[in-house]
Amino acid sequence: MTDQAKKAVKYYDRLIDSDSFNPSYWAGLAKCYFIMEEFNKSIEACNYALASDDKYGEAYLYRGHDYYQLGNVDKALDDYNKAIEYRSPSYGMAYVFLGLIYSNRLDWEKAIFYNKKAIEILEETMEDQSVLVEAYANLATVVSVQGSYEEAHLYCERAKEIQIDEPFIYLSEARIYLDEKKPKEADQHVKQR
Repeated sequence: MTDQAKKAVKYYDRLIDSDSFNPSYWAGLAKCYFIMEEFNKSIEACNYALASDDKYGEAYLYRGHDYYQLGNVDKALDDYNKAIEYRSPSYGMAYVFLGLIYSNRLDWEKAIFYNKKAIEILEETMEDQSVLVEAYANLATVVSVQGSYEEAHLYCERAKEIQIDEPFIYLSEARIYLDEKKPKEADQHVKQR
């Protein structure tokens, strides 16, 4: 994937040379740098995209990802909210990351809200099944922390209906079983994947 991203950088550079005010070219370049884990270069490309169009949601989404990876969660929050406001084509993913950020901050109410909103959008748009699975697994983890184990298992089952071979689901459910003090069930879920 990284080799493809490196090749794509050259093509995006040519496109940008032909039209330096096209935000989609800059956002494409940002995605390449993100894949290559060159987050500061990705931020710079997003900044150019936003200089061309300050309502270009996809640039906010990727810049949010960059800030998240660099540990600047407050800036990531701002950019994810702007990605939603300006309806990035992948704005359902912004809700997933907002849910994750609030989970990490132990703000369960907001974590639940954002994960449920992500699920609503992703199920409606059928945008990205792997992101939908992640939203269900994240929601399961959040409600299990609050002691709603039955609800958590239902969310895991829903995730399995979408993508049964995703290991993240089984690891999430194993954690839920550990929270329930059921180590045998947890062990079985880890062995399934």
